[in-house]
Amino acid sequence: MAKYPLHSGVKIVNSHPEGIIAFYKPEGVLSHPNTNKIEKKALLIATYDLDKECYSWKDEGSDVEKVLYLNNRLDGPTSGIIIGTLSFEMHEAVKKAFTERHCEKEYCALVKGRVYPKRGIWQDRLKREQSKGRLTVSGGGGTICETHYESIRYKDGVVPVTLLKLMPKTGRTHQLRVQCAMRKHPIMGDKKYGDFKNNRLYAKSTGNTRLLLHASKVSIPLVFRGKTITFKAKCEKALD
Repeated sequence: MAKYPLHSGVKIVNSHPEGIIAFYKPEGVLSHPNTNKIEKKALLIATYDLDKECYSWKDEGSDVEKVLYLNNRLDGPTSGIIIGTLSFEMHEAVKKAFTERHCEKEYCALVKGRVYPKRGIWQDRLKREQSKGRLTVSGGGGTICETHYESIRYKDGVVPVTLLKLMPKTGRTHQLRVQCAMRKHPIMGDKKYGDFKNNRLYAKSTGNTRLLLHASKVSIPLVFRGKTITFKAKCEKALD
């Protein structure tokens, strides 16, 4: 396996010989720097090009530049799978699969309260707003976002919580966090859209202060150089 300048908490969970890599990103690590500079808290400790959506670096003692394109991103507080590609050609093929909604993505989230009905589909119009350098997403107007959900387990306690399986069919910024909050089931530990009082109570009773959202599975069917490929990756994590 090739070497990558990984952040200390990042791991490779699967790869394909045609140049697809699935990384596990822990909570607190950025998918990429927000400037064209090296960021030690990002997925790779390497230069990132915001326009080309790729990392680049040279191994010690080598003049050969290596490149990794990003095909999806996770919020810093969210853990889970990030897909990278090793060539622009493969990057475009995977990007097309995401854009045309051929990919299957699965998240798990621990949310406040008991969720009824136990399974269903959420469809909402979400809009992005930028104010004083801060991005906020809210309901009303904007783009239609769709998520399928299923209640896995309910747990009573100081703060009653439900473990949800979330299967987004669209991939908008903060989509899952906002859709849960809109239904009065905010994700535990969400410092932006959550229930701050219950976050404190839950943290005090469990010691868990992180955003309890994890990207656990992805399946990407695509055609590359005339060959049909289905790339899968799984990285499950207990949240409750």
